[in-house]
Amino acid sequence: SPSLSPSSSGSPSNSPSNSPSNSPSRSPSSSPSLSPSSSISPSNSPSRSPSLSPSSSVSPSSAPAIARDSTGNIALSASPHTINNVAGTFLIVSIGGASAYASAVTYNSVAMTKTSHGDFKTAGGYFGNIWYLASPATGSNSLAITGTGNFATQWVSYTNVSGIDGTSSVASGSGTSVSTSTSVTATGCWLVTATRFEGNATGGGTNNTQLQNSGNHFLGDSNTTVGTGSQTATTAGNSSAYVSATISIKP
Repeated sequence: SPSLSPSSSGSPSNSPSNSPSNSPSRSPSSSPSLSPSSSISPSNSPSRSPSLSPSSSVSPSSAPAIARDSTGNIALSASPHTINNVAGTFLIVSIGGASAYASAVTYNSVAMTKTSHGDFKTAGGYFGNIWYLASPATGSNSLAITGTGNFATQWVSYTNVSGIDGTSSVASGSGTSVSTSTSVTATGCWLVTATRFEGNATGGGTNNTQLQNSGNHFLGDSNTTVGTGSQTATTAGNSSAYVSATISIKP
């Protein structure tokens, strides 16, 4: 009878031999790195901190030089007087009395200060003293003098003056020349000298340029700066008794 058993196994020849070839074959080779690979500093940050110390020392500028502003003379007469301070910021008034000292002085109703050496007079009784005022009113104003009798008045104003410097001095005697010395401590100072002669003053001298001369009443200044230390001013006159006072003003 015919044999029905197959000669070989009948398993299907086309059954898949392996898993699908298109499935992803690899995982990502590396996970993203979240840490920066290098530190990042701002590109515009200054490379150097600024230096706050000055490259060179700076000294304050020197004070402006003293300058004379205006001056005048009033003959022996009763107070009050009118004087014209054009633009001065420091006023000096020399007052000579015929019979007494001036005991108080005001300019434009503001009290003036007597210099430290005080009153001075000649052997025959020619009286004198010097007064000053900072920041006086400008223009024509009244100068009122308290005292007995008439007064001869000479005055001068300056700019760039801060006050009186050092110690003032007084000299008295007789002859044809008088010298007074004062101790100057600040730089840039000028000397101002007031002299009373019983005869007549004939002119200035060392550190004493004539500003006003009414005969026996003289006012002068150095007209320039003087050095520090002891400084002398001289006034010339005919042979007579005299008294002279010198002060120093500073910028």
